[in-house]
Amino acid sequence: MNASGKRLDWWLVLGALCAGAAVRAAYLNTWGPWFDEVYFSVFARPWQSGGVNGFFDLLGWIHGNDVHPPVYFALLLYWIKLFGQSAVALRLPSLLFGLATIPAAYALGRDALGRRVGLALAWLIALAPAHVWYSVEARPYALLTLLTTLSCWLCWRLLFGECKRGTLMAYAVVTVLLPGTHHLGWFVIAGQAALAALHWKQADKRAITSPFIAGLIALPWLTFAFAQGGTRFRHLSTFSPTAINELLRFITPAALIDPAWLRLVFDLAMAALLIGAIIVAVRDHRKSETAKYNVALFFFGFLLVPLAALIAASLLRPLLHEKLGVMLLAPALAAPAWAAMRLPKRWVQFAAMALLLVAGALSSLQVGAAIRKTPDYRAAHAYLASPEVRELPVVLSATWWNATYLYYEPGERALFANDRPRLVDLLKQQRPFFLLVETATSTADSIIDSLNAQFDVERVRVFHRLWLYRLTPKPAP
Repeated sequence: MNASGKRLDWWLVLGALCAGAAVRAAYLNTWGPWFDEVYFSVFARPWQSGGVNGFFDLLGWIHGNDVHPPVYFALLLYWIKLFGQSAVALRLPSLLFGLATIPAAYALGRDALGRRVGLALAWLIALAPAHVWYSVEARPYALLTLLTTLSCWLCWRLLFGECKRGTLMAYAVVTVLLPGTHHLGWFVIAGQAALAALHWKQADKRAITSPFIAGLIALPWLTFAFAQGGTRFRHLSTFSPTAINELLRFITPAALIDPAWLRLVFDLAMAALLIGAIIVAVRDHRKSETAKYNVALFFFGFLLVPLAALIAASLLRPLLHEKLGVMLLAPALAAPAWAAMRLPKRWVQFAAMALLLVAGALSSLQVGAAIRKTPDYRAAHAYLASPEVRELPVVLSATWWNATYLYYEPGERALFANDRPRLVDLLKQQRPFFLLVETATSTADSIIDSLNAQFDVERVRVFHRLWLYRLTPKPAP
């Protein structure tokens, strides 16, 4: 590629970055952080007695309170110390990780499948609804997607390009961090190991062994995972057609398009696109067998093996959840990007890419609506902002995610029922406060029963599955 072509490519990637930044920035502070986002930040307050104040405190906290490995939480701990716990501050690292994934996806697609596929993949990632969602959420999934994309790119360069020392070191660091960010990163390493084993005759021996060595170095993360145990994985699913459908649908560009019939039209069009591209590729005699073989290896090692291993493991224990599809987002979206570029005529290729980008754009516009459209969220949010409620503390004990999206500034007006030290302080002050609970939960019932002796409990509003109580201290006998 000449210099002008490279400049054009990077201008197009910059355009994808700007589009991705605009979409994500629009949602960065549109709604308050929910329970999973601020659950850790409650314990990361440096001034709180018994809180998380250093890395070793963090390991102990995660072992007893969470199911994830510590890499993301270590980053978030020191980020909070520097920038605070506002909604924007908590989500900004995920936004940066999400934006960094766009040029990483371009590099992966360019080196493995061609420059036009790389450009298409960068734009698809920029507008992917799942990626937009997790780029504005203070959770480890944006970092997980970035590390997976970088690891796959560096693995491809080692196996099919020059095996340089710098690439080897970068691959080792990124790949070791991958299962330290989420336990399911092991399935990505398994796919890369399978790819290296298939390509062992053609590649440098250092490149062939790199996935296996990185896996050995990362073994302490696996030990940490077993130490945490599996009892807290009840929110995940075992193998079932419904779970597989949710996992696969979540990584398509049309995932959040509403109404459902329009989403089905886009999904059928993308399925036809993939089938047509495979037929064209098989019949295309202009492409060498090596080129076809490399494309098959790409999807085998980076998509099919991790996905098949994840599904197989879910037969033994709950591991499936639609959000985990974001881990394989770049290799998954490479399939429709490659398919669009395999069509016979240039105008047909542009039309196919336009279809994919329109699907992504329409779906990304629904990210905020997917949260705000429920009557529970709208009604509860409006009432909690009203003058008669605004002056009192609100305790959130709800587990339902629409309730906890009402939480805005950690440590300010709202607090969680599991933030015991601050809750005890609130009770000692003998002030009225509001309690927002999800209906029919044992946690809500036990909290209300324990407070009946000290407070007059009045249920003031019902928002479908969310109940709001006003608790007024009883006069001293």
